[in-house]
Parts: sequence; structure tokens; C-alpha cells
Amino acid sequence: MRFGKKSNMKNRLHILLALYSWAAVVQGQSEDSVLVTKNFRFHDGVYATFADFQRNRPTWLWDSLYAVCVTNPQTFLTQVEYIKQLDGEEIPLDSIWGLAIGGIPYVRLPRGATPKPLTAFAGLRLRGIICYYAYEDMEERTYEIQAYNPVTGAPFRKGKVKNKEPVRKEFMLHFLSGKIEEFTQANLVAWIADDVRLAEAIASLSESELEEKLFKGLLIYVDRYPVFTLK
Repeated sequence: MRFGKKSNMKNRLHILLALYSWAAVVQGQSEDSVLVTKNFRFHDGVYATFADFQRNRPTWLWDSLYAVCVTNPQTFLTQVEYIKQLDGEEIPLDSIWGLAIGGIPYVRLPRGATPKPLTAFAGLRLRGIICYYAYEDMEERTYEIQAYNPVTGAPFRKGKVKNKEPVRKEFMLHFLSGKIEEFTQANLVAWIADDVRLAEAIASLSESELEEKLFKGLLIYVDRYPVFTLK
């Protein structure tokens, strides 16, 4: 699969605009900047905006807050009941972009994104020019069942049943622009169009190869294109 000039120009323009805006924050590698590695540890605290996160500057540090939350290190999911400033003023959770706990950044999920009762935040399992996060939701699916005559073994009744099953949701976050999209083959190809050979290799993956190789392709791109934040 090859990319037309129009598609390439559109994606390159998007990347150039993102790079231009990021240049105001960090001009490449400097004494005040640090490479965002796959497991880079961000400053702990609450980030009101993506720009705060991008600059590695929490809007509030944890020692200036009261918070009730629980983090599951296996699922990379944090649930928050409330966050308050020391004077008792509550910070609306819907106004928060994300958190960092133990150096791991967590992105706030939309309400209803998971069956969890509290506001949920998903941890960035991969950090870099393209970040990755995932979480589980429950989706209702319909199945057709048949009842069989125990004597003859012949089917005599059909019906449909509904059942809720866990479904893995995967997303990617662009560190330069803050854009978030589902982690799919088509979306990843569009985001890495500036690396033509890698984009073509990922675009050519078959359905059976995606589970094993799609994330590997993302890792390759993140390794090739370093990004920096503030110390």
C-alpha cells in the first residue's frame, strides 16, 4: 500500500504544525530538557491541561492536595473519588487532564468509558512521541442458542441471549499535538506517514499479524523519533 501526495502532505503539515507549537516549549535537547523514554517518569501531581503534562509541570503537586484514589498496578487504572486543595476547595475531576503517580502519567477517561463507578484514569504504558494506553470496558453481545431434544438430538427451539463481556480498548496519544485516537492499523499508519517504509510495512500487515506486530511497529517508530520534555 502506497500513499498519495495529498495524504502525505496532509500528515506532514499536521506534524510540522505540532513541531512548531512544541518548539516554544523545548528547542530540541538542551540543558533544561530530558529525553522522554518508553518508561520516562513524570513529576507526580495533577495536570490540569495537556500543555502542563507536555512540559512535565504539574498544576498541583500531591503534597498540596487531599485526594481519595486507588491505583491498580496490574491494570494501569486509577479511580478517583475526589481531589481537594488544602483549603478544602474541591477540584472538579472533569476539569483535570491527567495525573502522575509514581512517575506514571494517567489520562482521564470519559465518563462511562469503563464500568467503574468512580472517575477513571488510564496509565500511559508507553511514553514517547506517540504514547499508548489501554483499559477494559464491558460490551453487550448477542448470541444465538439452540435447545436440543435429549432423545433424538434434534434441535427444537432457537433463541437469543445477551451477555456482557470484557473488551480491551486501546488508544494512542501524540506527545506533540495532544491528539488522541484509537490504536488501530489505519490510525497508526496515518500518524507515522513521515516514515514511509515503516508506514507501508504496517499497512501491509494481515489481520492475523496485527496482534503480534502492530505494537512492535509503534515501538520502532518511538525509538526512531525522540521527543523531549522539561526536567
